[in-house]
Amino acid sequence: CTRHISGVVWVERSFGAPADGIRDDTEQLASGITVTLFRGLNEVTSTQTNSAGRYIFNNVLPGNYTLRITDTGIRDRFITLTNQGSDLRDNDFDAASFSTAPFTLNPGNHLQADAGLIESRQISGVAWRDTDSNGVLPIDFDEPMAGEPLLSGVTVMLLDESMSPVDTAITDSNSEYEFRNLCPARYFLLFSEEDNLFV
Repeated sequence: CTRHISGVVWVERSFGAPADGIRDDTEQLASGITVTLFRGLNEVTSTQTNSAGRYIFNNVLPGNYTLRITDTGIRDRFITLTNQGSDLRDNDFDAASFSTAPFTLNPGNHLQADAGLIESRQISGVAWRDTDSNGVLPIDFDEPMAGEPLLSGVTVMLLDESMSPVDTAITDSNSEYEFRNLCPARYFLLFSEEDNLFV
């Protein structure tokens, strides 16, 4: 009996709405993603998704397996919510391990395991002293600072929705800061300059 394992890898659209873990027809399919089949801790074989985001392992022997996304190109991506709906449309890979739960393939079985990826986000900005308290950084090419100096060495703390620290940055010589490879979520920023705190 023919036994095969297949699935689709897609990129979750999360702009303007939380990721829901369900693939819809408007979301981008991800080609060139490496999916590896493991039997226990042993790698069996690998394949890549095609232009339609689909991968397949044919003629797989009966046994206990897991699948893992092993592509280094997804290091700036995350896995979406798991098991949120129909097996034909939801994500079956774990966000922490990039793997499926162990499964058993019996004679004649066909298993489908799909993966939803989320593009990482970044937050960046500039710190300056708002001397007129209007919340606007004046840009004048003849007088770049227009009386409101940029601030280097300011500590910027990134907080999650529960106000727990996620990461910290310090404004550079251009008074700029940046946080990269962030999972889409709601964040707060805490700026501190000596004894002054700003959120």
